[in-house]
Amino acid sequence: AKPILGSKRTGVLAYKVGCMSLWDEWGERHMVTVCQLDRLHVLQRMTIQRNGYEALQLGLGYRSLHRQSRTEIGIYMKAGVGPKHHICEFRVSSDCLLPVGHQMSVRHFVPGQWCFVSGWSKAK
Repeated sequence: AKPILGSKRTGVLAYKVGCMSLWDEWGERHMVTVCQLDRLHVLQRMTIQRNGYEALQLGLGYRSLHRQSRTEIGIYMKAGVGPKHHICEFRVSSDCLLPVGHQMSVRHFVPGQWCFVSGWSKAK
């Protein structure tokens, strides 16, 4: 399948594991950030007909059930997945909507693909 011009794919949530160095064929060092995708699932699909916009809600990791609200538990039950530690929404185009309950992996990206990363600073 050829990519559609102007198509907007979903991002991913990940835990930062650390940093390391990689060397290319010219012996030049490049710093890379190592991230782990832990139990990343699609929780909800937002569609134009139902919500007025198109987006995917993703959940990462695991969090104890007694720390979740009733509405969040209902979302997890509909998706058929366990309770999540982080939830985030990504705006996507209509051709990139994934099914609810789909597990995301690093195969979502291709080697050499550039991506934007943002994170939260821990309060110290």
